[in-house]
Amino acid sequence: TNGGFVIWEFKTDAIISSPFGTGGFVTLRTTVPWPNTTGGVVFQHVFNNNDGYQKRRYETAPTTWSAWSTTLS
Repeated sequence: TNGGFVIWEFKTDAIISSPFGTGGFVTLRTTVPWPNTTGGVVFQHVFNNNDGYQKRRYETAPTTWSAWSTTLS
C-alpha cells in the first residue's frame, strides 16, 4: 500500500526511556503516516498501563526522537 500504518507494542518502560519511570510496562503506539518523510514524521504515543495517562514524541531524525510531551487523554 502507499499509505501508512500503526504498530501497537507492549514494552518494558526502561527500553523506550518512558516518561513514567522504570520498573513496569507501557503500551506503545507507533504511527508511520507514509513510507517516506514526504507524508510527515513518525510519531509515538506511550500509555501508562496503571492510570491511562499518555505522552507523545516524534522523530527528529531517522534514529532520534523529541522529548516526551503531555497529550490529552
